[in-house]
Amino acid sequence: ADIEQSARIKMEELARTITLHDTGQSQAALQVVLTDEGKSTMDRIRQLTEQMQAQESKHYEEYLSRERSARTLSLWSGATVSILAIALLALLGFIVRRDTAKVRASEEHLAITLRSIGDAVIATDARGLITLMNPIAEAVTGWPAADARGASLDAVFRIINEDTRITVESPVAKVLGEGGIVGLANHTLLIRRDGSEVAIEDSGAPIQDRDGSIIGVVLVFRDASRERAAERALR
Repeated sequence: ADIEQSARIKMEELARTITLHDTGQSQAALQVVLTDEGKSTMDRIRQLTEQMQAQESKHYEEYLSRERSARTLSLWSGATVSILAIALLALLGFIVRRDTAKVRASEEHLAITLRSIGDAVIATDARGLITLMNPIAEAVTGWPAADARGASLDAVFRIINEDTRITVESPVAKVLGEGGIVGLANHTLLIRRDGSEVAIEDSGAPIQDRDGSIIGVVLVFRDASRERAAERALR
């Protein structure tokens, strides 16, 4: 519910900016962008998403712990009383099916939530290999999720400085180096799969397990072509 509310606020902010721009009020549109209202909302969405991921990781670890405990108990029982072992194995099967269904339902719910976010989202593991992309990320990068999954982020998320044309530091390396939320450099261009370029803005953040260890990186970005065009027009 919190993510849905934040997403609505984000969409309203974007709609307001676009309306101002389309009605010739470029200065007012730029002022909305410069208030960092949208970034604050996205930071809130990222925070909520990280909390959901942390909760799901905790649930999954609890599930694995229960499974290990049940397996140990079933083996011990099988060595003593065959009938009891059969009963415990049946119970274990029920628990595994039930908990697996819960994990899958949670993953599906998270996937639906990510598809509902208006910004592009890419998640990687600690090695920088892509594990997840939402449809907006597919549209902005030109990479289908099926092709990008397992590929290096540097191959899919190729970014350069708009003015110098120099390659920008990998967001994964930056997040892993700083250990916190980082913003992409100003005037960053993303080179899409077909070689075309699109202006982007936003940031990356670490994905942490329950012990605080970084197990991946999540990037949230958006097409900033309209804002860049407005800035050039004002200049």
